[in-house]
Amino acid sequence: MAHDWKNIAYVKENPATHLAADAAFALECARSANSRNNDEETARFARMSILLYAVSLEAFINFIYRYHEVPDSRWRSLSLKDKWLRAAPECLGSSGTIETEQGVVYRPGDPVETFRKDVEPFVSFLELKSFRDSLVHLDPPFAEVAKDNVESHLTRAEYYAASGLPKRLRNCGVEHAQIAMGIYHGMTRELARQMKGLVLNKFSEEGGAWIETFIDDDEMLSEGQPTV
Repeated sequence: MAHDWKNIAYVKENPATHLAADAAFALECARSANSRNNDEETARFARMSILLYAVSLEAFINFIYRYHEVPDSRWRSLSLKDKWLRAAPECLGSSGTIETEQGVVYRPGDPVETFRKDVEPFVSFLELKSFRDSLVHLDPPFAEVAKDNVESHLTRAEYYAASGLPKRLRNCGVEHAQIAMGIYHGMTRELARQMKGLVLNKFSEEGGAWIETFIDDDEMLSEGQPTV
C-alpha cells in the first residue's frame, strides 16, 4: 500500500540522553555524600556514575550511526572501540555535502579525521571501557595470600595507568566519577569536532527526539525537539 508521505513523520528518539543525565545525577549524589563524609554512599554513587558514563558512550555512538542511517552491515558487528574509530568516516560519508553558517565544511571525498589509538581521550576511553567490562563480566578475585598479608591484600589499591580509574570497586570515589565524566565529554566533543559539529546538538535535550517530515517529493525538513 502506498504511503501518503506528507502525512507521515519519521521520529528518531535518543534514549542515550537519559543515561548521560543519570550519570551526571549520580555524580552530584556522590559529591553530596562526600561533603557529608558519608564514605559508603560516596562510593556507591561514584560506582553508579562511572558505569553510567561508560554505558552512555556506547549508547551515544550507536545513536550517531543510526541517526546518519549508516547501513547496519557496516557497523553493527564492530567492537565498541572500532565503532568510535570509524564513526566520523562512516557517518560523514553518508551525509553528502555539509553546509553551516560558516559555509561548506565537508564535501564527499574530503579527508576525515578520526581518533588516534594512543592519544587522549581515546586511551582513557579504553580504560573506562575496561572498567565497564570488568563490572559486566565480574570475575570475583580469589587468591592465596600469606596470613600476615591478608589485610594489606584486601586494602590494596590498583588503578589504570592513563586515566587513574580504579580497578577495584571498593576504591571508587568522587574523583573517579569526575574522571569518567571528563572522558565522556572528551570523547563526545572530539567526535563532534571530527564530524563538523553534527553530533552534540543531538544530545542537547534529555529525552530528545528528531522529527523528519516530507515537504514535497524532493525535500525533507528535519527538526529536533524534546519528547513530550
